[in-house]
Amino acid sequence: MRIDSGFDYPGAQLDEVFAMLVDPEFQRQRCAATGALESSVEISGDPCAPLVRCRRRMATDGVADFVRRVVGSSVEVLDELAWALATGPDVRTADVHLTFAGQPTSMTGRLEVRSDRTGTRGVLTGDLKGGIPFIGGRIENATAPFILNAMASEESLGRRWLAK
Repeated sequence: MRIDSGFDYPGAQLDEVFAMLVDPEFQRQRCAATGALESSVEISGDPCAPLVRCRRRMATDGVADFVRRVVGSSVEVLDELAWALATGPDVRTADVHLTFAGQPTSMTGRLEVRSDRTGTRGVLTGDLKGGIPFIGGRIENATAPFILNAMASEESLGRRWLAK
């Protein structure tokens, strides 16, 4: 299933949005804002092209019953953003990989963060795969809203963060 989502930060410069997205405290707050029961954040590698890893344990309340029977009362989610070196002054990109521990469900994609005269916009495009035969599509349909809600939560948090 294709995932398309994004965020807008009107008036924000790319450098300040990128600095926020790779800030450990912002990442911790992002995990909390998505309702993580527990989380950890690790940022490593070249500061100009870091790897951001967030591991969250998420409750499965509100998930379809057939999914909860497969994953239990909580699921561990690992999201990784492997940032590339800047190729120009107005765009940053990251390869995105989202996995659900012990489950055959994952998402791979790309985040492009670009600035223009009005601010900075991030666009996430990815492929969500529910790798269980016969019910993979149902798993994708049940998982996609959580990814989209997390992006909306991140945008809201980011706007508050940048307003400081």
